[in-house]
Amino acid sequence: MLVGTQTAGACTCSGRPQGVKGIQTCSAYWYSEAVFIGLAEKITIEDGRMKVNFSIEKPISGVADKTIEIFTSTSTASCGYPFKEGERYFAYSRRGQDGRLREGLCGPTTLLKNAEDDLEYVKELESGKSGSRIFGTVSEDKQRSYNDKRAFEKLAGIEVTIKSSTGKKYKSKTKTDENGFYIFKEIPPDGYRVTAEFPEGLREIVTREDLIYHYAGVNKDGVRCDSENFVATRQGSIRGKVTGSDGQISPQQKLSLFPLDENGNVMPYREGEEKWADKVNNEFFFNVVPAGKYLLSINPNNCPYPTDGFPTMYFPGVASKSNSKIITVNDGENLRLEDFRILPMLKERWFSGVVLSADKTPVADATVSLIDADRSQCGNFHSEMTTDESGRFRLKGYESYRYQIRAYTGTKNQGRQIPRFYSKSFAIPLNGGNETIELIVDSTY
Repeated sequence: MLVGTQTAGACTCSGRPQGVKGIQTCSAYWYSEAVFIGLAEKITIEDGRMKVNFSIEKPISGVADKTIEIFTSTSTASCGYPFKEGERYFAYSRRGQDGRLREGLCGPTTLLKNAEDDLEYVKELESGKSGSRIFGTVSEDKQRSYNDKRAFEKLAGIEVTIKSSTGKKYKSKTKTDENGFYIFKEIPPDGYRVTAEFPEGLREIVTREDLIYHYAGVNKDGVRCDSENFVATRQGSIRGKVTGSDGQISPQQKLSLFPLDENGNVMPYREGEEKWADKVNNEFFFNVVPAGKYLLSINPNNCPYPTDGFPTMYFPGVASKSNSKIITVNDGENLRLEDFRILPMLKERWFSGVVLSADKTPVADATVSLIDADRSQCGNFHSEMTTDESGRFRLKGYESYRYQIRAYTGTKNQGRQIPRFYSKSFAIPLNGGNETIELIVDSTY
């Protein structure tokens, strides 16, 4: 009987690879509440979940009885583990809020015939070793230009060092194998700084500029394993700063970097890479940039959100794409740009009025939404407020944006659902405000 083997559609993982050597199972061991080798004797459905009855062949951790039950979803599409009657497993599980042991497709459980690494680790523990490990991979992000396919290649022979970060003298070195993998075993309990020595021309890619060091910890009384991975590249980078027209710090901005073709046009079907400038000093950093030409923009689709009143603009601070400065990145070049000086904010405009019921009675506590009319470009932007006791509202917008305003009423009151009524959408032109808007909530859709 095989239950739960539908193709994974909604589940975000595909399960542990089967028959693959070198899987590190130590973290799974210490995080699990029950670890054992067992035979799946019977599979049934109970309370909408799959229940697997195991006979225990070897209890390893957290198992005292000769039989055990593990629950999982009935479908791999909802991350259920595809247990099969008559199969032997090296199983891991944790208890849910109901006290039952559970396992899922994202978990470390594997068929016993594929549990070589699991058995090796348990053998180490049974021999009296601590089982402490720090491990990881080192790889290279390769893409010479935007016309080339991006690839990640494992780097062999990279020297990796762990060194105590608490003043102790423990230090150890090793090199990555042909699969870019490194491992340190039987490490004293401590926190460690992990470093990798890259050859000239390779630089490490970090997800944050403030991530200068890698740290891993081996805890004496808790989880005894940790991992740190490294990714390096020979590609270029672009960094710079957004300032106001006066050179001072500006409100935080999101920047979009677009690759250009040989004719200077934005490549079709290429979405620009987006980066927020730093909140403190408005520095931005695109850390993996293949060689080529680029267009740098703020609010390229002229959307009211999240730029909060700033128009479309291009580097180094112009309103027209034709007047922008094209950025050229050579192979492996790390550019520092001149400041991107933002254009002045758009002129504010106000929209106010009243929300009325079908009989023209003012409606208090109605929700009024200011919506960008061009949702195909700007997504589901909206700004909301509730009406006062007189049914009145006032919302702020900016010049050059096309808006719609709509109101609705109805919500839950002391657990009782009140029917929701909507007004028609009120269209607002590109310029100017409107202080006399009437929104009548008389429709159920």
